[in-house]
Amino acid sequence: NYFEIIFLEQTWIEVYNDDKTLVKSGLFNIGDRIDFEFKTQISDYFIKSGNLGGFQIFFKDEFFAPFGYSGQVHNGFYLLEKILEVKNRRL
Repeated sequence: NYFEIIFLEQTWIEVYNDDKTLVKSGLFNIGDRIDFEFKTQISDYFIKSGNLGGFQIFFKDEFFAPFGYSGQVHNGFYLLEKILEVKNRRL
């Protein structure tokens, strides 16, 4: 059980595990990818970004388009909660 962040624009991002320990941070370029594995069924990741429009998520054989606009700063969201929110909007 994993997810991948795929960068569409130059993007600053921080990724924390569910106990808020920083696991990845940096400025990523177009085409960069980073992978994460869920350790348990209830684990989650918290993502902060300086460019919400600069990345998409690949999770369970599905792409989730950017969660905001190019250059939009966000103080963070839990990944699984955000994916559920997006899926509910599609219904």
